[in-house]
Amino acid sequence: MSYSRCANCGGEQNFNIEKGVLVCERCGSSAPVKEELGKPLQHVYSPTFTYTNTVANRYVCENCGAKVVVGKSGEINRCASCGNRSVKKVESTSIKVPDGIIPFTLTRKNAAEIFRKWVGSRKFAPSDLKQMAKLEKISGIYVPIWNFNFTTTTRYSAIGFKKKTDNEGYSEYLEYPIQKVKDENYSNVIRSATTRMSDSFISGVGAYDFTKLRPYSTDYLLGLSALDTDIGLNSVFEKISSDITYDNEQLAKNSISLNYNAYEDFSCQT
Repeated sequence: MSYSRCANCGGEQNFNIEKGVLVCERCGSSAPVKEELGKPLQHVYSPTFTYTNTVANRYVCENCGAKVVVGKSGEINRCASCGNRSVKKVESTSIKVPDGIIPFTLTRKNAAEIFRKWVGSRKFAPSDLKQMAKLEKISGIYVPIWNFNFTTTTRYSAIGFKKKTDNEGYSEYLEYPIQKVKDENYSNVIRSATTRMSDSFISGVGAYDFTKLRPYSTDYLLGLSALDTDIGLNSVFEKISSDITYDNEQLAKNSISLNYNAYEDFSCQT
């Protein structure tokens, strides 16, 4: 967890999830989150995209290997990934600065209550899992993601065959040329930006409310933690492109199969 000092008494300031401001743990005074004016940044994708970097402290958990980063003057005493206290500072390093952040809205108390109810609904839940529902075991962690909005154009062609049978029972296959163009819009296609969290885990967490996206500020991390970004933009973009190309090809084949008895010379480009 990272820390900041109160201008009033010098105590530790943390981001208060309920109030959405910084609150001093010693005197209770509050201060607004310092963030850049305007909307979170968006970029047109380029293989040569240059990241904005900042200096931060990187810690490594000796138990699970998670890499956690905090602000330049921050420190942590517990791994936000597994909860273990065996963390050590590795170095001050240059890290990628996110273009936006969705601040926490769920408090530790509410998170613990939700988890307790969920565990309680599992008749054969192990005792270790129930122990994890204790409030002191719950910690907030920001997870980096890549978020894409894009449009695809898919062009496919083939020779389709339809079976025709006349009144005397004679059958033949008629040949039809197939040429189609289909556009698709994709919004908020998200992928994990850390090897500590899989794409399926990120998606399984639930819907992300991007209407609450704010310009990035380290103030939102005070009292919380963040996993380091260690999956590059280009590799994620190439994987998404490959997945979308494959999916569109399968959709095109399915569409043809629904309307024709057979086809050949299939070609598809996204």
